[in-house]
Amino acid sequence: MYEDIKENVLKVLDKLDDVKKLPNYVYVTMEYVEKHKNLKGVEKKQLVIKTLKDIINESDLDEEKKLYGLTMLESGLIDNMIDLVVDAASGKLEINMEDVVYGGSKCIAANCVACIKTHNLKK
Repeated sequence: MYEDIKENVLKVLDKLDDVKKLPNYVYVTMEYVEKHKNLKGVEKKQLVIKTLKDIINESDLDEEKKLYGLTMLESGLIDNMIDLVVDAASGKLEINMEDVVYGGSKCIAANCVACIKTHNLKK
């Protein structure tokens, strides 16, 4: 199942060549994982994360960008992205401008933390 999902994602999007394209891989991977109705929500999320981790590791990205992508996974940024997509798809997402500003700030902060961690790991 896992290898099939990864293979299908790579057929659609090819090898990851730019870390900025990672959200596309999140979405497409979620689409393929969602087809497995026997898995529970947490299992699906773990399968998406595992698949993305392998896609990053097997990509043609240079080591610094791989590290950045993996840091985004480990920091919880991708977990939050998955939760947001699930909430939006299930109609649970209500847009409140105060929440948008706060959520956007959290996203920027998480990205900054990922950059700092990547920079510190290179030292």
